[in-house]
Amino acid sequence: MKKILIYLSLIVAFASCKSTKEIKENQMTFEGCPEGGECEFEVIENTRVFMAGDDQMGYFPKLEDSKSVHTIKITYTKDTMENIMDDEYIEVFYFTIGNQENTIDLVDTDLQKADLIYGRICACRGQTGYEKINQGKLLVELKDQNQYIQLQAKPKKYPILMSEVEINQNK
Repeated sequence: MKKILIYLSLIVAFASCKSTKEIKENQMTFEGCPEGGECEFEVIENTRVFMAGDDQMGYFPKLEDSKSVHTIKITYTKDTMENIMDDEYIEVFYFTIGNQENTIDLVDTDLQKADLIYGRICACRGQTGYEKINQGKLLVELKDQNQYIQLQAKPKKYPILMSEVEINQNK
């Protein structure tokens, strides 16, 4: 019996050491994520985002292959209540950065250079959809072992919960 407890203790000790190391190697801090939900950050390599659609059918972000840029996607998904129908609420930002760019620092109308798009998806009559953002600030620093993003956005058409975001990911 003592041998079994010793073996189990060793297995648990080694397993916990490995998971701690993985967390330290891929640590991410996400400030500005509204309470009551989860935020995610994703780099979609060799892809560019642009606004597609028209006034009649509506506008939406479209991704296409590109050898010159990457798309960054930042998402907030609100926790849903199982007993409420159409309780889904999502806010999402898309923007592009050149494959060879390590740093961008854009303010207001210069945000067009990054194709910054904001989307609000919910059962919110008249307050859901996508729009290009041209008021705010975007600072991105991508290095081998560190990715830093600071985003402040002011949409014109749709309300926003996640208006200021700061992401720091160490690999």
